[in-house]
Amino acid sequence: MISSDGKLNFPLYHGTSDYFISKIKEHGLGGYRDQDIFSLDILRSLADALEVSAAEWWSLQSTYVNPMLQHRVTNGEFNFRYGGVYLTPSKSTACNYAGNCLGSEFLTVIYEMYRKLVSVNPSEAELIIPGNHPLRSVFDADHRPVVIALRDVKLDMLRTEQGEPVEQQLNEMLFKQNFGETFDVDRGWQQFNFELIGSIDWSLINVVFLDVSEIGGD
Repeated sequence: MISSDGKLNFPLYHGTSDYFISKIKEHGLGGYRDQDIFSLDILRSLADALEVSAAEWWSLQSTYVNPMLQHRVTNGEFNFRYGGVYLTPSKSTACNYAGNCLGSEFLTVIYEMYRKLVSVNPSEAELIIPGNHPLRSVFDADHRPVVIALRDVKLDMLRTEQGEPVEQQLNEMLFKQNFGETFDVDRGWQQFNFELIGSIDWSLINVVFLDVSEIGGD
């Protein structure tokens, strides 16, 4: 599972949109994050506005948006910590994340909340995300889902998606792999995800463009 030079001997994947590929080429995966786009303040402003303008709709959405606003991991170990780059050993999981309409769960939630606010209070929506805001370019762009494949990732560049050291998680993965006669990595390791520390150079990245048929599997 770990090579003699401290690298994982299995691939990790990251699902996203081709919209972000140019920045990944320039800065590497994890090397750049536009805080104007990935804005917790905008998410909070949209939530506050929708709580007033669309209270019934908001009551249903708040169950998963509030943990995002609180930037926390739930008691059930669901990760709502956004701000980093997350990797998975399960390609199907990466495909599902790539299937988000903007190539990011966080941005897709912002987009859906913005659209709802436009429908009930367009002037407030314009104040929060005006026409010249960078997010509007993200909303208007064509997004094609892609999966980034990484091999030989260094152990010291990873922590668990809960922000913990990875050794215990790797032991759990190995135990699950060795339990029983057959093991499907794609399904068996779906819940064992990682957070990237630092950045990985473009030369070490393989980008795969997805067909619609490859998105939405479990």
